[in-house]
Amino acid sequence: MKILCICKAGNVRSVAMAQYIRDSTSHEAIAIGIDTCSIETFDMLLEWADHNIDMRYYFEDYWHDPRHPVLKKKVKEIWKLEEKLL
Repeated sequence: MKILCICKAGNVRSVAMAQYIRDSTSHEAIAIGIDTCSIETFDMLLEWADHNIDMRYYFEDYWHDPRHPVLKKKVKEIWKLEEKLL
């Protein structure tokens, strides 16, 4: 399964989720920032993906580091919720 992880800039929340998915599952995952890519690129990746996870709906970026331990814990919890939707 191909999963698109979305956040505002594509540097922290979506990266943390994409890393978790790639490291913990057999799924492919790409991180993208809605404010940092063209609409054409965004549309192409939406077409590519089988499932989207928009991290902006879950929380703001308080950590500024995709490998922050608290963020990694939250990402794992979110993945458990999203996995049920697959």
